[in-house]
Amino acid sequence: MEKFKIKNLFVNIFSIMVCLCMGILLVTPVSASEENIQNRKESNPIILEFNKIQDKITESLSIEGNHYVYDKNYINHLFDEFDINTFNEITGKKYTLESLKSDIYYALDTYIISNQISTYGTYYNRNATEEGWNYWRWYMSEAKTNEMIQSLTNISNGELGTSIILGIISVLPGAGVIGWAGLTATLKAGWNGLYRQSLINVNGPGGTVTDINKFTSYYTVVRQTDFYV
Repeated sequence: MEKFKIKNLFVNIFSIMVCLCMGILLVTPVSASEENIQNRKESNPIILEFNKIQDKITESLSIEGNHYVYDKNYINHLFDEFDINTFNEITGKKYTLESLKSDIYYALDTYIISNQISTYGTYYNRNATEEGWNYWRWYMSEAKTNEMIQSLTNISNGELGTSIILGIISVLPGAGVIGWAGLTATLKAGWNGLYRQSLINVNGPGGTVTDINKFTSYYTVVRQTDFYV
């Protein structure tokens, strides 16, 4: 009888522990890092491969005047075994291999290097925008990030959400360098309400930095204090 009671006691304790663990799983919020990668899926092998290709392209560039000079044959070779179908499946894009390379060449041909902004010696709580051949980037101070969060909280989706994002970054220093048509299309096609949550998770002393890849539409949000580490 004592053995039976002891066995029941262990069963009851185990059941309570399972219930507690299930309760913890049910109420634990999504972590900041999980929120940030949900919209990017950058851990997927095809995206990692594409990021490596972009890095190799950047490393191969030379500068003539205010423009990049590149070797088209070299870039073509980088895509010899690239799986464009899987890339489209993951990103939601509709590229052919030739149209993706064409967009890359266009970005390299039209990018003006002198458009890079100066840091003005300010590394944290900076408000500014800049553009690279393959990305858009904006820095928002802690206060400006909170303004974006509040605006997106008031009206957080659809065309109005896109307009809010564009409206706030359009007044940041250096905003004139951004290609608004391409950025607008990217925001409409590839973004959702996670951006607001990403800002909430990341914002703090020093403000935030948002990066968008021009070809995948994936974004990252980090603190300015982490961006320069």
